[in-house]
Amino acid sequence: MKIGIYLNSMPPVAGGGHTFEKSILNAVHGHKSRHEFFIFINGSDYPKSPSPMPSIKYIALKGNDFPNSPNDLAKTDKHGSITLNAAAIKSEIDIILFVNPFSFQPVQLPYIYCVWDLQHRIQPYFPEVSVLGTTWDQRENLYKETIPKASYIITGNSVGKREIIEFYNIPEKRIKIIPFATPDFAIKQTDKKSQDLVINNNKRVIDNFLYYPANFWPHKNHICILLAMSILSAKYGLKFDAIFTGRDAGNLAYIRAKAEELGLEHAVHYAGFVSRELLCNLYKKAFALIYPSFFGPNNLPPLEAMALGCPVICSDADGMKEQLGDSAIFFDPKREDELAARIFELYSDDKARVKLVQEGKKLANSWTEDDYLRSILDIVEDFEPYKRCWNMFLKR
Repeated sequence: MKIGIYLNSMPPVAGGGHTFEKSILNAVHGHKSRHEFFIFINGSDYPKSPSPMPSIKYIALKGNDFPNSPNDLAKTDKHGSITLNAAAIKSEIDIILFVNPFSFQPVQLPYIYCVWDLQHRIQPYFPEVSVLGTTWDQRENLYKETIPKASYIITGNSVGKREIIEFYNIPEKRIKIIPFATPDFAIKQTDKKSQDLVINNNKRVIDNFLYYPANFWPHKNHICILLAMSILSAKYGLKFDAIFTGRDAGNLAYIRAKAEELGLEHAVHYAGFVSRELLCNLYKKAFALIYPSFFGPNNLPPLEAMALGCPVICSDADGMKEQLGDSAIFFDPKREDELAARIFELYSDDKARVKLVQEGKKLANSWTEDDYLRSILDIVEDFEPYKRCWNMFLKR
């Protein structure tokens, strides 16, 4: 089978979306298969030299190649760049994988579509799924166009599957559950020695801190950590620093103001976007990853943290208990007092912390990028008996 994979070259500052795309690409490069892979890339990540593996071919789609109408699908765009559909047909692709749900482009061939979340339907009050960035209407129009036509839809767990069925009335057999894979970079960094942390030229070495890597969107719920820090100090006499990494998505000024209001301005450190090396070091040195996001049903940072020996205290957003199981401690993201209690419990019980780290490593190493790719190939092979019934387009 000729398998197409479309990547829109998400920049590293995009966070989990970039990591997800790279995980798929890493897995393809490390996998020997009877299938051929055609990587269609729209962006600057097009390799300067061809892949050393004959089963992998790269095809560049430069410029804005989104067709204006169905009649333009098989044409080049106004800049002379070939559309994804035309390039896929020319390469005789059997089925194409859209890794990023927001990078979909219309095609006249079977496709597999990944759905990360449907939070605009579940929590439409958050501005980032209603009026900012990709608006509510844009999300809904995209999903109404892509999900019903997909040959298969991939989601990370049964919660995601239930939501797809409920909101878009899709036959269950076309929805496949593939859990998020632990990013390979985190697994490979496990044995590297951690370094002392000095953030933003602060002279003080930070060695007792709560860590949260997340772009500053409202749903990421940084405020819960700040409020929990105040409770830890007032109720338990326990003081932690907090390190936040990630780009400003519009909510950073609000979080800074709240930290100052709570008297935490010297205890909260904003490191911005950081390298993977520093990211891994932060996981290794942190007391715990605190993950208070309101959005599920899956997230990557808890898996990264677990791989690197960092215990995880995570919100019980829909789907997160299914994803992480007994390898994390959970709390209600609306309850900062509950978060403070979970942090104090972990601080007070060294044996529980050691066990949590062990369980986390076990989970993180149980499902890798290669496992994820193998599951995709299982879907492709399930589709193969159908696809052999025709050769590209029937002539009328």
